[in-house]
Amino acid sequence: NTGCAAAQPAPAAQPVFPPAPAEPPPKRSRWMLITGATMTAAGSAALILGGVFAGIGAESSTWSLSLLLLPYGIVVASTGGVVALVGVPLLAVGAHRKHRYDAWQRAHGLAITPTWRRGPGLNLSMRF
Repeated sequence: NTGCAAAQPAPAAQPVFPPAPAEPPPKRSRWMLITGATMTAAGSAALILGGVFAGIGAESSTWSLSLLLLPYGIVVASTGGVVALVGVPLLAVGAHRKHRYDAWQRAHGLAITPTWRRGPGLNLSMRF
């Protein structure tokens, strides 16, 4: 023995893991919201207009006007009703997804909000 301490084995290297990926943002669904609002508005307008045409056609004493407006009004009202019924769920789901995306964005990232101090403008805040 020469007085040297016995060589200690080197500690085992600990595995290095990459950081966990950040929570992905939820779907924004802006186009679902726009499409749903457009379809709901257009479908509702067609439903009302078709009802008016069908009402005029049903009450008309002129046979040719009744023959023209009544079926046209029924078709337009039916199509408008279907379009509005498709638009309402699109609008609701789009609004829900937008709400979730906005909440995620406030918690994780960039927030741009309108302000009015010395005139119109935007307030920009970032979180890291």
